[in-house]
Amino acid sequence: MNQPQQLRQARLHRQMLILMISSIMIFFVTTLPVSIRQIVAAYEISAGKTTDLIKIISDTSILTILLTLNYAINFYVHCLTSKLFRDEFIQCAKIIYRLAGCATGNNTININHTTIQSFANGNAQANIRHKQSHT
Repeated sequence: MNQPQQLRQARLHRQMLILMISSIMIFFVTTLPVSIRQIVAAYEISAGKTTDLIKIISDTSILTILLTLNYAINFYVHCLTSKLFRDEFIQCAKIIYRLAGCATGNNTININHTTIQSFANGNAQANIRHKQSHT
C-alpha cells in the first residue's frame, strides 16, 4: 500500500472505532436504566416493601421511551461520526430518488386530469396543461 491509501485506511479505521464506541455508549445509556429499574422494582415487590405500582409503571414507561430512542439516535450518531456512512446514505438516497422517477426532466404529476411539469430540469415556471375528456 502506498502512503495515501494507508492514510485513508487509518482514517476509515478511526471513524469506525469512533462509531462503534459511541454506539456502545448510547446503547448502555438507553438500555441500562430500564434494566436497573426492573431489578429494583422486582426486589421491592418480592421484599414486600410498600411500593406504589403506579410509580413503577410510570417510571418503566418513561424509561421504555428512552429505550426506543436508542434506535433513532443511532442513525444520527452514524451520520455525525462517519463520513463513509454519510456518503453511502446520500448515494442510496439518490438512487431511491432516481428510481422513484424524480430525477428525469420528463416528470409529470397528474392531478384530476391536470398535468404539471416537474421542476427537476431547473425551470422556474410550471407548464400546466388541462386535458379535456373526449365525451
